[in-house]
Amino acid sequence: MSSKRKKRWPRGFYSDGTSYRMKTANGRFRRLGSNEARALRKFHQVRRLENGGDAVGALASARMTLRTVAERWLEAQQADGVRDADRDFGRFKNHVDPLIGSKRIGDIEARDLMLMIRELKRQKKANGSPRHADGSIVNILGVCSSVFELAILEGAIEHNPVKHIPSRKRPKKRGKGGIPYRHHEAVALMTDLRIPADRRILNTLQALTGMRIGEACGRRWRDYDRETPGLGAIHVWSQYDDQPLKTGRASHEKERFVPVHPVLAKALAQWRLGGFTEV
Repeated sequence: MSSKRKKRWPRGFYSDGTSYRMKTANGRFRRLGSNEARALRKFHQVRRLENGGDAVGALASARMTLRTVAERWLEAQQADGVRDADRDFGRFKNHVDPLIGSKRIGDIEARDLMLMIRELKRQKKANGSPRHADGSIVNILGVCSSVFELAILEGAIEHNPVKHIPSRKRPKKRGKGGIPYRHHEAVALMTDLRIPADRRILNTLQALTGMRIGEACGRRWRDYDRETPGLGAIHVWSQYDDQPLKTGRASHEKERFVPVHPVLAKALAQWRLGGFTEV
């Protein structure tokens, strides 16, 4: 199997075209997965551990509790600048820690995680509805899997028990499906005079650009370039109050330019001359 290393990659980081791997300090190769960004993050975690300068300190062991490894994982995520690290750790603290947080990480098997899934599905709200949707449980398992991957990188365990859960036992995210609005309903949301003018322009922005609500609320006139050849363009680079985009990760935010439909261009022109000055 051929292996190549790009110049922009750090020394010791390789790809065979489908997956990424690294050469550790002892000369052995370790597979890092098929996603480049995650593989690079794992690479730098291992290098910091090898150099003895990582914030999480000495290597993990199989005798450590899952709670302890998760706390080390949080520190590693924060050191790597992962934006949602605190939110993900909150999922662990609120839902995983009370159930299996005190177990030694080397003793946790897929069976323990299946029991955890069963308990999460059993939990109810005060009104009797399920406390956790399947999508929420999928996100919780994703955090667990990431914690186990850190333990594998540090040599505490050899396998990720999340990946050993049978597919039929795994909860699955359900697609949103369906069409939220028919054509005449969308037109009404953009033009019906019974709707306040600021709401109509917000509806028009979302309907004709595909922006999320936070992205639409965060747009300013300086983001609108009417001189872009062909159609004008709106620069989508942040959410409301200059918060990073929901799809952004650390330093490589996924900003984009959205073409402005002629109907939207007309609505924006009217809004700037009229309603905008009155709000």
